[in-house]
Amino acid sequence: MILRALCLLLVLSSCISVAMAQQSDEFDGPSINPAWKWVREYPAYWSLGGGELTIHTQTGALNGTMFNNVQNILLQEISGTFPKLFETHLKFTAWHELHNAGLIYYIDDDNYIRVSLGGRGYYKQRIWMEWEIDGQTFFHHVSLGFEDILDFSLRLAVHEGGRFVASYGYYEWGSGMKWYEFSDKHIVFPDKPASIGLQAANGDGVYAQYQSLKARFSYFRVLTPTSVHPLPDRVPRASIEVLYPSPVRQGDRVHIRFRIDRPGLPRYMLTDMLGREVLPKTSLGRVSAGEHGLTLSLDDAVPGVYLFHLEVEGARTTRRLLVTR
Repeated sequence: MILRALCLLLVLSSCISVAMAQQSDEFDGPSINPAWKWVREYPAYWSLGGGELTIHTQTGALNGTMFNNVQNILLQEISGTFPKLFETHLKFTAWHELHNAGLIYYIDDDNYIRVSLGGRGYYKQRIWMEWEIDGQTFFHHVSLGFEDILDFSLRLAVHEGGRFVASYGYYEWGSGMKWYEFSDKHIVFPDKPASIGLQAANGDGVYAQYQSLKARFSYFRVLTPTSVHPLPDRVPRASIEVLYPSPVRQGDRVHIRFRIDRPGLPRYMLTDMLGREVLPKTSLGRVSAGEHGLTLSLDDAVPGVYLFHLEVEGARTTRRLLVTR
């Protein structure tokens, strides 16, 4: 009897382990895979059918510590060895820059990475890699230059040591699926368990969008990065290394150090949170690969939150800047 009970316990433990293990999902079954768990589930705003998981965007954000309220985040724990490659296929036409949907690497509401298709707004269609460390938000995004995408895929590769590589892909006429690597970051997160999954949202606060859109996910796949997967073309990379001081007093100067990985023609501008130019787009001319600096005067910036944008060949990285009296 005792032996039988122990065997039954081992079988149950094995089943639980399989159920909770990280799994791909084609979303072609009648119900969500048991490996998935919802964060702030709102059942009326997600559905499964036709080989797709549909999440309806709602008001919600994760940026900073004020708005940690994105609903219907679908997650499963990350397990096993690294590197891992996570991929999803997404059908989503965003109308505004705060509309977003895609992959999320999630520790908690203040420590995460989102690789998303973002809205049009001031920048038209964009791909985000947004990450947050203890409530401090960073952005890297790429302007796509066209209005609508029907077949669109996102990837996030997670490596040992905190390296994260983001790529996007879509079908090009006559060429098939093309992949583009647009961000390669080393990010040190708190030493806590992490999950991976999907999310869609409208943003929050005074800039929130109230039009609910459908984000339709065709699959979620857990892959091992190997040569059998198409190698992406690299988008030129730029990073803002230093933005100091922040907060900065109105009328003072802010000093910026940035790095680019190849010679290029960087441009910068400063916008408010609605995308309106405070400092117009300005070219720095052709610069060499490496680290460079510039200084901005903020005489015309009233107290508030602004975004400093650095762009090289369509790839844009952004840092928040707080101006005070």
